[in-house]
Amino acid sequence: MATDIPPSVTGAPAGLPRIAVLMGDPNGVGPELAVKLLQLPEVHQRARIVVVAPPAVWEAGQRDAGAALDLEVRGQPLPEVGQRVSVKVDTAALNVLRR
Repeated sequence: MATDIPPSVTGAPAGLPRIAVLMGDPNGVGPELAVKLLQLPEVHQRARIVVVAPPAVWEAGQRDAGAALDLEVRGQPLPEVGQRVSVKVDTAALNVLRR
């Protein structure tokens, strides 16, 4: 991934603050609501958005919201059923926010 989010990805100028959007519970309404929020042009006029979510959760949120957004998504895939879950923080996503 690029070291900086290009304005064409978020629709926001490079000088705006970078904000991470978390998708919430994958089984709840959070992913759909987050996608609906990110469809609003005024969101991208005020901040550069980075979505922090497992790719499957981001895709499900877009499907449920009936949208297809071109945003940077950072996150690890969801664990398989029965697999041990690590509470390790996704440092790649946090590093994006530190810049």
